[in-house]
Amino acid sequence: MHDPIQTIQHKGYTINIDYDPSPESPREWDDLSTIYSNSRRYDFDGHGIEELIQEVGGNIYDNVIPWDLIAKKYYYRKVWMYDHSGVTVRTAEENPWGSGWMAWDSGLAGVIVVDKKKAKKEWAKDTKARAEKWLDGEIANLDTYCRGEIYGYEVLDADGNEIDSCWGFYDLDECIAEAKGYADYDAEIQEKVVKAEASLPL
Repeated sequence: MHDPIQTIQHKGYTINIDYDPSPESPREWDDLSTIYSNSRRYDFDGHGIEELIQEVGGNIYDNVIPWDLIAKKYYYRKVWMYDHSGVTVRTAEENPWGSGWMAWDSGLAGVIVVDKKKAKKEWAKDTKARAEKWLDGEIANLDTYCRGEIYGYEVLDADGNEIDSCWGFYDLDECIAEAKGYADYDAEIQEKVVKAEASLPL
């Protein structure tokens, strides 16, 4: 057992905040996109970049990713990875760690795409901009998962009994607010119970 990363006293309740020990990958969600991996070690969606190259009519033996062919069918964002004592990923046109010593542990991890026809059904206006923003958001969620920064809480009453817990928060502030909200709710319920009991005839 280890100490939680944060303990909060709130209205007579103890709230323990900790990292989610078994978070679900955001790639298990019903995403619009697909990641085609450029790495055998990190294959987030089970699809290799060669599969995408062949699909759009490119030649996998050219050792060149045909971005122009990909752009005919898909909106896409390049996905870069830095892998050194942990993994972080992000979208960018060029390697954000491409200069200095960090370049040795970084490179193109793959490409995340959404079919243009599918995107048009989702966003009728400003389709390209909104699709690319969506792709950026999906990789931001994946980055949070890769860095292990997913949280959960336990709410304990004054006697140390767990009365609620919830996990899978990608935002620490949201996790804390949710925990406090439950404590507030339970405190209100307990107050009503005490008042009801006090109103009973002796």
